[in-house]
Amino acid sequence: MFIEGFTDFYNGKSWDTVYTSWNNTYDYFNEEKYFDIAAGLALGWKWVNTIGFTFEIKAGYGRNLLGNSENVEGIFRGDFSIGYRF
Repeated sequence: MFIEGFTDFYNGKSWDTVYTSWNNTYDYFNEEKYFDIAAGLALGWKWVNTIGFTFEIKAGYGRNLLGNSENVEGIFRGDFSIGYRF
């Protein structure tokens, strides 16, 4: 069992959406690009069997540090890996 700290740098686009009922369409406007940094913790487990194969699974959550995105308050981080130890 392990705990790890992580930092993620990510970017994206956010825009406002307006639904127009007379023609049943969505209009997108005011597109804004953003960049943010999230810091968080993940909890995981690693198994190593007798012939050297490794299995690892982890999950964690990080909160945004800059607050540049209106729609995203934090990020989820998950991982599953299979390997061989030699």
